Amino acid sequence: MGETKWRFAAALNLARPPQAPGRAVQKKSRIALERCPIKRAAFREQIAQIPVEKLVFLDECGFSLNLCRLYGWVLGGGRCEEGVPFNKGINRSVLGAFSLPTTDCPTGMRALWQKLGAWTRDTFEAFLQDGLLPHLSQGSVLVLDNARIHHGGNVEACVKQAGCSLLYLPPYSPDFNPIELAWSWIKTQVRTLAPRSDNERERGIQAAAQQLPNSAAKQWFKHCKLLTS
Repeated sequence: MGETKWRFAAALNLARPPQAPGRAVQKKSRIALERCPIKRAAFREQIAQIPVEKLVFLDECGFSLNLCRLYGWVLGGGRCEEGVPFNKGINRSVLGAFSLPTTDCPTGMRALWQKLGAWTRDTFEAFLQDGLLPHLSQGSVLVLDNARIHHGGNVEACVKQAGCSLLYLPPYSPDFNPIELAWSWIKTQVRTLAPRSDNERERGIQAAAQQLPNSAAKQWFKHCKLLTS
């Protein structure tokens, strides 16, 4: 029996790669196989020609009613557990626009609207016409993904009428969009609050967005290779 256990342990150790200096075990980041390197490279070249202060990144983010912290303290040998509702409730969808900070917008979050349920093209157009475009200077470039509601209808017309233009991200390329990092930061704050009612959730999202660090936008733009210094 002891020899069998030893052989089993030895087999497990053989399956592990040797530990080399500078190597460390790390959680994998999943990357879509459907990405097109040619389209991504072309986008990089195109966006590099646009002054970075003209770029305004748009995206949606969802918040459920069972958000909680992902990590917690526990005594050695124990399990870290927290009771959360399995019923997520109706998703609260948040639509935002993010740019480099300015005097009138020190966090970079230029507009943020919330609603219960999914966004439609009509509500997206309302966000553009009433929530975002009136606050942008002419020549601004709106960068967004290829979600269906971002195409068709009056989207292009209302953006053009405001003296702005659209630039669509290549498929499966959220890593090019710095607002994804802003959403991650906001969601972490909301997880800490662990809201269990829609009113708490709505207030928590708004408060977290207002608390975005003023220095974060430039760091997130650098992370997405939109800034070099």
